This record gives sequence, structure tokens and C-alpha cells, in this order.
Amino acid sequence: MNRTIKKVAVLGSGIMGSRIACHFANIGCEVLLLDIVPKEPNPQEQAKGLSLSSPLVRNRIVNEAFQNTLKANPAALFSSAFAGRVKLGNFDDNLAEIKDYDWVIEVIVENLAIKQSLFEKVDALRKAGTLITSNTSGIPIHLMAEGRSEDFQKNFCGTHFFNPPRYLKLLEIIPTQWLLVVLMKYRTLLG
Repeated sequence: MNRTIKKVAVLGSGIMGSRIACHFANIGCEVLLLDIVPKEPNPQEQAKGLSLSSPLVRNRIVNEAFQNTLKANPAALFSSAFAGRVKLGNFDDNLAEIKDYDWVIEVIVENLAIKQSLFEKVDALRKAGTLITSNTSGIPIHLMAEGRSEDFQKNFCGTHFFNPPRYLKLLEIIPTQWLLVVLMKYRTLLG
């Protein structure tokens, strides 16, 4: 199967998620970077009269993480102009937008239950054939795909980027059992 990747959604804006988002912006992809909504406004937001319904509060985590990445040394972007290729949002308000993306990369906390909960939502919102990957380095890939649709499982694997992605030109691909079967059939066809 040939894939064209033009739009990448990165779920999780921590150090790795934000840098992976920048890595794809560097090569011209349109990127959606999402993270959780804070539980409540912080004292500075409260002093400004902002509530949890304010977009500034709802996107605080992703905004702060991305701004920190833009200030990082070494730089995550080839050009600061590429930051405009990254749209910021949160899981509650923007997750449904993944239906328009070619590749969804999960880069959240290393907790299987939390990852499975997010993948359940992703499975319900994504279009068929969308590539879904996890940047996990410690959780078995097959456990994250359990209970997901057949199409999700067929298009799911691990893609472990190394930090910082722009400078460490390493990408570990971690197949699922389904992908291994496909690769073995392909290898047999090639002789």
C-alpha cells in the first residue's frame, strides 16, 4: 500500500510530542498538536477573570509546551516560520479533527490504561486507513491495539522517535503481529 502523508496529528505536546510536531512541520506537513484540558484555571488566569471555558485556559498545556519547544536549544524547527504549520488544540475540543489527518501519532504518558482510553476515542473518530502509531518505548504494542477495530489494528504500529527528532535520525518501527504476518507474506512473494 502506498501512502501519502500530508497531515499529521500528534496527540500529546510534551517534550517529544512538540518536537515530533515540529519535525513534521519542517518537511511541510500540516500538523495538529493536541493535549489535555487543565482541570482548572491557574492563579494568573483567575486574576484575569478567565474560566475553564476560555480557549486560553483550555489550551494552556499545549500552548505552553509548544512555546517551550520553540525556545529550545537546539532548535526544533528549521525556520521559525514553520511554526505556523502547527495548529494547537486539546483532546476535548479538537480530537474529532483527526478524521482529516493521514497519520495520528500518540505521544502521551506511559500508562496503558490512559493510552487505551485515548485509542478507543481515536478509533471512533478516524477515517479508515489512517495510520495510527504510538511513540511508546516501554509498553508492548499489541496491548495498545487490543479491543480496537480490525482497520485500526491493520494500520497500527509503534514509531519510536529519538530525542531530539530533528537531530537524531533514528526511527524505530515496532510492528504488531498483524504487520509481521503481512511482511512475511510480502517477503515470501519476493522470494
